[in-house]
Amino acid sequence: MTDDSGRASFLARVAAALGRKEGEPRPAAPIQRAVGASTFDEETTRDAAALAIRFRDELGLVSGETVFVPDVGGVDAEIERIVRSRGLGPAESDLKKADYAVLRAEALIADTGTALVIERTAERRLAPYLPRTCIVVADSDALFPTMSSASLAALHAAARRGDKGEAVLITGPARTADIEKTLVLGAHGPRHLIVIIAGIQAAEKDAPS
Repeated sequence: MTDDSGRASFLARVAAALGRKEGEPRPAAPIQRAVGASTFDEETTRDAAALAIRFRDELGLVSGETVFVPDVGGVDAEIERIVRSRGLGPAESDLKKADYAVLRAEALIADTGTALVIERTAERRLAPYLPRTCIVVADSDALFPTMSSASLAALHAAARRGDKGEAVLITGPARTADIEKTLVLGAHGPRHLIVIIAGIQAAEKDAPS
């Protein structure tokens, strides 16, 4: 990806992975919230900045990573930064060959650092499992304090419609301690999980280097 055509091709594949058609306008950027802002509303318990911090901290406890970007427009650039900084190969439609997959989260559950992902096609059902790196993208509006009927609304709606596909609750990279009780990451799935939350302004200490 050293020229404009290569970059355009990369971004087109990212857009396809996120369920957008090439050239389709991005959804409106969610309201930007500053991390650490004291705007908690007890009636809604939905302060996105506080929930984002809780989600990041809980996911970090299970070796997952969280990145904040100010708006939806920064997501593609952040994915490209992750790909380049980690030396990942180009985007692949064949998941058996792909170094990474980009997933869209329907909900982020803060108190466990869990992402709800629904893949609705046969080709994408293995996206959360095969690539060694999973990049999950969500808007700040997808943050919920805990698992509830509200956080699982997209899953319930898909079930009522009879959608085919795969719904997955993802909490960190794949891990096992079956062998001599030694923790191994990536034994049964992705070794690396990065969640990008759009609509959260990172504090200086949280900004990527």
